[in-house]
This record gives sequence, structure tokens and C-alpha cells, in this order.
Amino acid sequence: LRGGLLRTLATNQRRTEEGLRLFETGRIYNNRPGDLPDERETVGAVLAGRKLPRTWTGEEGFEDFFGAKGILEAVLAGLGITATFEPGSSRLLHPGRTARVTVSGQEVGLIGEILPDIADEFDLTTRPAFLFELDLNHLAPHLPQWRNYRPTGRFPGAIRDLSLIVPLKTHAGTVGELIRTFPSVTTATLLDVYTGEAVSAESKSLSYRIVYHSPTRTLTD
Repeated sequence: LRGGLLRTLATNQRRTEEGLRLFETGRIYNNRPGDLPDERETVGAVLAGRKLPRTWTGEEGFEDFFGAKGILEAVLAGLGITATFEPGSSRLLHPGRTARVTVSGQEVGLIGEILPDIADEFDLTTRPAFLFELDLNHLAPHLPQWRNYRPTGRFPGAIRDLSLIVPLKTHAGTVGELIRTFPSVTTATLLDVYTGEAVSAESKSLSYRIVYHSPTRTLTD
């Protein structure tokens, strides 16, 4: 789906200065030597340009990796799925700005920034552009059989910021996933990643904003 999405993005970029978010679902065919192609139901999306229409205030925000990641996380959350993002690679996507999307240890998709030479090849006029892709065949087994209703809590939550020193190769997504396994934690949002003089060369600092909540009582410090 990637070529079609990028050609459609380029066509629409020539007709508008506003931001564009396009998606498509369809079947792709992966080559299997000596056998019939492997057919995969896939959803793909591309994003580029302004996040919001231009207004009189002059405030402008442009699509970035974390905005694209947030949209993908919202799509998955709507399906009742929490994903982990780990460093990945693709011939179309920028090294260091590409992530594999995994659910329960299985890779279900990819997200990243389109490489400049690929953007040139498709005549994209607005940069940077971002793409994500989900393999629906791999995603389907992780869909919950039941969706449970949970009322809004009557008791206030508590917010705390936590900074951790971890080895440089430790994935922030793995740490966030671990924090969210604690029963009283409702969200854990990565605020900052720091490397520099304050930590060793083999380490980095990850800062999270954690929201705690109990359905039965007001939390104490």
C-alpha cells in the first residue's frame, strides 16, 4: 500500500497547503519462493504538513514522529490493544526515526519518517512525512473477545513524575509497559529522555508522568 499512499499524498499536496492525513486498507502479497504469495490484510496511513488548519493566531504545528505515534496508539486503544514501540528499520524510513510495533511480543506493524530520497522520488512537497502500517492478520488474535465497561472513578487520582537511570540500550516502551503493570497505575507517559554529563556514557535518564488511581478510595502520598 505504501506506493499508492505516497502517490496520493503527493497529488493532494499540490492542491492544498493544509496538513494531510490519509489511510487505506487492502491486501498485500509477499513473495514466497516456490509457493503462492503470502496474502496479508493491511492498513496503512501517511501524514504530513500542519497538524491544525492555519488560523489568525499564526500558531503552527507540523506533523512529527510523536504525533503519528499518538494517532497509531489511539487507533489501537480504540481496539482495546496496548502496543510497545521498539527501534526498527525499513528501506523507506529514516534510521533512528523508525519503530517496530509489537503486541505481546509479536510484531504487528511499523511506523517512521519517510527518507528524503524516497520523498524526492514521489515528489512530496511538504516534509517531513510519516507512515505507519499494521498487519491485520497479526493484530486480529490480540483483539479482546469482550470489552468491559468501567465507570468513571469517584475518587481523585494522584500524579507523580519519576526519573529512572537505565542502560542506554533499554527501550523506553519496555519501561513504560512495566510501570503500567502495577494495579494502581492508569497511565505512564514518557516526558523526557536525557543523555549527557549528568549520567554515564552507558546510561540514559527516562522521565515519566505517572497517574495513580483507586476505584475505592482517595490515595495517600
